[in-house]
Amino acid sequence: MGKPEKPGELQFYTELLVRTYQDAAALCDHRSSSIRMDIETIRRRSAEEGMSFLTITLPTLGKCLDKALSSDVSFPTGHGFDLSNRAPRHPRFMGAFWKDIFDADGLVADTSHCEAQEAKQCEAVRAVRQVCYLLYKLEGAHPKDSERRKIDDFIATDRLLPEPGEEVPLSAKTTRALESARMVILRILMGFDPLDIIPGHGPGSVATGEKPWEKMNFSRFYVHLDQIYSYPEYFFFNYTHLVDDFDVLGRMEILHEATAKVVLVPKDSRGPRIISMEPLELQWIQQGLNKALTRKLEHPKSLCHGYVNFTYQDVNRDLALDNSYDGSMVTVDMKEASDRVSVWLVEKLFPRHVVKALMSCRSNYTLLPDGHRLRLKKFAPMGSSVCFPVEALTFWALAVGSLIDVLTLSNKLKLPEVYVYGDDLILNKEDLDTIRPVFEELFLEFNEDKCCTGRFFRESCGMDAFKFQAVTPVRVKAPWVERPSPATILAYVSYINSCQHRGYVQTAEYLRAHVDRIPELSVPYTNLCGVNPFAYEMCTWNDARIRETLLSTFKVRYNNALQREEVRIPVTGAHVFMRGKPGWAELFRLRSNVIPPDPFGFGSEPLGPCGYTVPRQTKTRWKWVGINSLLAGIT
Repeated sequence: MGKPEKPGELQFYTELLVRTYQDAAALCDHRSSSIRMDIETIRRRSAEEGMSFLTITLPTLGKCLDKALSSDVSFPTGHGFDLSNRAPRHPRFMGAFWKDIFDADGLVADTSHCEAQEAKQCEAVRAVRQVCYLLYKLEGAHPKDSERRKIDDFIATDRLLPEPGEEVPLSAKTTRALESARMVILRILMGFDPLDIIPGHGPGSVATGEKPWEKMNFSRFYVHLDQIYSYPEYFFFNYTHLVDDFDVLGRMEILHEATAKVVLVPKDSRGPRIISMEPLELQWIQQGLNKALTRKLEHPKSLCHGYVNFTYQDVNRDLALDNSYDGSMVTVDMKEASDRVSVWLVEKLFPRHVVKALMSCRSNYTLLPDGHRLRLKKFAPMGSSVCFPVEALTFWALAVGSLIDVLTLSNKLKLPEVYVYGDDLILNKEDLDTIRPVFEELFLEFNEDKCCTGRFFRESCGMDAFKFQAVTPVRVKAPWVERPSPATILAYVSYINSCQHRGYVQTAEYLRAHVDRIPELSVPYTNLCGVNPFAYEMCTWNDARIRETLLSTFKVRYNNALQREEVRIPVTGAHVFMRGKPGWAELFRLRSNVIPPDPFGFGSEPLGPCGYTVPRQTKTRWKWVGINSLLAGIT
């Protein structure tokens, strides 16, 4: 593994998995000797194989189930578990669950004739996936050699792409689809002004190394960026600011190339995630262009309104749930999505004035972890702010262009049903074979293992659905440590609430016992869902029980000014600190980077001048809040 296991770490996760398995068996009403054997298998193989059993072996078993569900095939092999002696030869581990899911031929059982049997089948699918995927995304638990493989794949994928302007031989069908897609994008971006943007900074790190409070100190003059986004206009608040800080412009380093930086960040058992950190000045413009593109594509009058989404994932989630029975629409996932959208393809699809804007704020090189510099043929790796809207519109337009001939249609364009959120596509089942060859000719590839084309299983934007039922598991991501940070505690409170809502009571109690043992920390209780993220959500409790628990645990007072009873509880929020002094740069930054206040009063205060947050850090503080804000009004 990537790092040695700490004493007690394996035991904690093993016992957590055992509790989860016991809850799963209880919900499926399984009471047999096989349950004891399965628990013994968990403990024995965890002791023999360590964390790899929990983060690699079990998820592999879960993927075999998903493959059988999503493609209507027999249960795949290669999962690492002994098979039963009787046909169908499913794994002995969790054997009682397989009987609820599959028929005698080893295929997903047709339970439409019996409502009770169908409900039990859905619960069994949910239970197996919960057990198998519980620790799949545990951060940092990946093999060390996966880091080198990720970098090698990143380089190899880029080498497969065509050079900008290269003549690529295409079939007549793909040529026609490409032209139709170009016409669709032209119609969508008609009237779009890529210069009408408000630049900004994101929360992430930049390749040039500036800290959050240093991000307004622009020191590099990129010639190709200035040709489109003039520095005097886009890097100064107004001309008075330019006059006052004119010497800053004169001291800037003049650069003719932009170099991003590839970094590996912890992800899960599959390996780290590759992120591209962009240079400071390019990120400033990218953020503004990203927001402008997103507004244009999501505008109610846009041709792709409702089909291409960025703000909300609900469209794709609802479609995945709705199509998890008859299978009329399928969910498609793109492999290496951002790394396969080439500069060549963007130049073919997007209007010339938009291409100029996109290329001006694009890094044409990236620095690899080993110090080598790679010239990029991909448009933008993950981490560039313009990556997401460009790839989403590219995938949607190509799918639409493959299915209809835009050039022969009138102005009343009837669009096929294609929905896109990032690299997640949903389309009619009969259209999949039509778009597949077009995508492949344009160097785009489907992630076949995550494409759901069978009858009953769909997966999109975090919604895993089987026969109209959500079967998305609770995934523990944050590693548990002896002295957890506020961010880790907040994550585990979320896990506890999710398990509680799903009926995994023993799992929730096991985690709650560990959180409650943290010195000088008491987590409040509430019977409201989704209001205070740092509270145990006991939705089956009435107001009297919640009030009694709060009064016996925390300090209480009556606020005469607000005329309400208040309780002093811990709340979480961003780690805010003050740095620097007010000036032109702060005024410029705040124009597009103000955090709105929390209407419920539990979160962070809005940032003012010289106020900064530490990325990915959370702090806990004590605050007086109204007791009624924790009550649902249930008597």
